[in-house]
Amino acid sequence: MEYPDEMMNKMSEQEDILFWEVMLFQTSIRAHHLETESIDSYENEEQFNEATQSSSKQIIDFINIQIIDIQKNTSEKLMIRLVKTVESEYSYYFKNNLGYSILELFSKMMKYQYNLGHTDAWIYLDEYLEKINKNVNEIRISLNWKKGNLKELYDSLISIGILSEECPILSLESVFNNNIKKQPFIFGKSKSVKKPIVHLFDILHNKGFTDLTELTSVDAYLGYYIGSKPSGVSSLRHQPMTKDGKTIKIYDDIERIVNQIDSNFNSN
Repeated sequence: MEYPDEMMNKMSEQEDILFWEVMLFQTSIRAHHLETESIDSYENEEQFNEATQSSSKQIIDFINIQIIDIQKNTSEKLMIRLVKTVESEYSYYFKNNLGYSILELFSKMMKYQYNLGHTDAWIYLDEYLEKINKNVNEIRISLNWKKGNLKELYDSLISIGILSEECPILSLESVFNNNIKKQPFIFGKSKSVKKPIVHLFDILHNKGFTDLTELTSVDAYLGYYIGSKPSGVSSLRHQPMTKDGKTIKIYDDIERIVNQIDSNFNSN
């Protein structure tokens, strides 16, 4: 997937925010499918991608329909009912830490696509999201990359299937630099994505690759990238990394990659 400079330059600030929010949401849905399904169950990766895109489109279409109702009635009372409708309609996603992403997209579309940010309905939804998790809403923190070759990490994550070859290196760089526009990850073919990413950043943190020391803030930041609340990131951290008494290969690969980058840095 490419992001042409001329397309980005033509975007207004509001369009830019909405664009990346949609991209983040679509990435979260794809990551969830990778966690719960096998690409091998589809004829090919293209069919798998079409299925995940269809899931995202169905939810976005649903949100659009709800917002059309809100345009006719911008009351807090209607928004309360619609939040309950979303939670009921997509209860499966709420059980799997994706519900927040749906409501966050709902809020951004109301504000930036339909210009309803001044209404009682949007104010209720915004306050509702803040109550769910104050740390996640409009996160501006950044992990600072302190040492090692980030390009080496990027190439290695592609080689083991965590990131897709279509994922621009700016996506990874944006995690560590607030001056770069936030760009959601495009995940690769690995059957498990979220837990390995949490494990990766835990190792980077423990080995001194980053300088942000508050673990709850790290959880909030990672949660925003992978579509989970901080509590969801914490629960991922406690999921097993072994099967039949042996470490699952993806985690051995991550350990090997980080150790190699650390070794290369120390030898220079």
